Amino acid sequence: MKHLKIMKTEKKDLVAGVIALHSLHDSFSEECLYGSDAIDLTYLEAEMDLEAQGKTEEEIEEEMEIFGADSVTILFGDWKLNKEGKYEIDYDGKNGFAGTYSNYMGAIATLDWSKHSARCNKTSPCYVMTDGRPCGDLDTKGDDVEAYCFPEDYYRDHPLW
Repeated sequence: MKHLKIMKTEKKDLVAGVIALHSLHDSFSEECLYGSDAIDLTYLEAEMDLEAQGKTEEEIEEEMEIFGADSVTILFGDWKLNKEGKYEIDYDGKNGFAGTYSNYMGAIATLDWSKHSARCNKTSPCYVMTDGRPCGDLDTKGDDVEAYCFPEDYYRDHPLW
């Protein structure tokens, strides 16, 4: 995007970058949200709930065939399962970024880590990190914070800029 000056970074303590899906190329959804590396936490949680109810494998498979959710949370990019069975960022992964997509508050992608960063404005108070710091709004011009962002080829030229 023309308003972002994208830089390479090795830092692991920057703020998360938040961007609307319409600012990214259409291939983002296909590659990152529905590709083989995508981790659908909503689907996995529903599957675990059925297991906890004592459903058989066959019953779970039948119910998951028709599974649908109003809102979803998907991990994209470089994530790995740790020993405790929780997902964590894989800093040595092939993509060079790790993020979260949720359609709960609109079609928003959050970059939790990346090998790229950009200076941008802070987000509204609706989007804060777990430590209370504001995220970086990758959709607006600014210089308030340095936030993780996608590599340059993921963005579309937005008509507003």
